[in-house]
Amino acid sequence: MSGSPPAAGRPRRRASPPRPVRRGARWPAPSPRRSRGRRFAAAGRPYGEHPPQPWQPPQAQRPLARPVPLLRPGAVVTAFVLTVVMAGGLLALSVMWIAMVGLSPDLVTRLIDEQQPELAEAGLSAADVRGMMLALAGGFVLWCSVALVLAGFLMARRDWARRGLMVVAALSAGASLALLGSTTLVLVPAVAALVTVALLRRVEVRRWFSLEQH
Repeated sequence: MSGSPPAAGRPRRRASPPRPVRRGARWPAPSPRRSRGRRFAAAGRPYGEHPPQPWQPPQAQRPLARPVPLLRPGAVVTAFVLTVVMAGGLLALSVMWIAMVGLSPDLVTRLIDEQQPELAEAGLSAADVRGMMLALAGGFVLWCSVALVLAGFLMARRDWARRGLMVVAALSAGASLALLGSTTLVLVPAVAALVTVALLRRVEVRRWFSLEQH
């Protein structure tokens, strides 16, 4: 109840005297952060909001680059198949010819006398003719082997193999067309070589080789 004396045994708290106010005392100046916040609030913006940035025109977007195909283009596979078929077939024929000339010289001499008698009239012996045949067949073996090796590295995405195979195919086409007067069978390797060059110069093929894996 109000007005009742305090209970016995409980100490009575004394009121602390008021602190004296010094004369000439000044209140602390507000911090710059508070004053700035007050100015923002007065301007109609909430506290802590940054002032608006000046307008900038949007930048023009760069055109996206065309994606490089990850799969092996069909033109590369076709060029590989043409090279393997033509170079592999000529390599097999050259090896068979070397074996026949080396193992059966009498058969070669008889064939020369029957089909090429003008060679004997020109003063060439059978040994000279066999030596020329072996040298020519050996050159075909070397040429076809180089083409097959380049075709293998072509499938492994080596750009130097693509360029080398184009050179080999172009030279093969020129040599085949030079022999067109003797036989028309040379048209087959000539056309295959020209098609190989055209395939390896396609845009998607060059783009695929631009991501050469080292």
